[in-house]
Amino acid sequence: MKFTIQNFTIDSSFFILPEMSLSSSRSTMKKMNFSFQISKEKLIYLSLEEYNKMRYELEEDQKLTGKVEDLLGEFGYPNIQDVFQNDALTHEVFGCYLLDIWLSKCLTYNANNHHNYYWIDRIEKAVNRGEDIIFTGICYK
Repeated sequence: MKFTIQNFTIDSSFFILPEMSLSSSRSTMKKMNFSFQISKEKLIYLSLEEYNKMRYELEEDQKLTGKVEDLLGEFGYPNIQDVFQNDALTHEVFGCYLLDIWLSKCLTYNANNHHNYYWIDRIEKAVNRGEDIIFTGICYK
């Protein structure tokens, strides 16, 4: 997995995924754009079980309400491999719904770096690039 900030490669030990929103801290932190690249194969490996649970629950909700509530439903609750056929769907599933689950497995905490962390705020876009997905978003330092 490759992390970059303003075209510089950064080790994953310098990124943190906060458990709570950064809303109260943003005013004192520097806003930055970042990206990271991960293979589809690894993303599937890290997310498959949680994706299947989520997909089942959303399908059951749709049966009860009779309404399609999100993009995943609009695409017919596809298998995880088929999510990558659409960038907006890839973003919704892996950049929103399952982000905490799979990304937390990729980040390595290093207490010596605590003053140098880049705090991930949000993912804004996902783009398919061959066998990889590139996520871009906002972080703060």
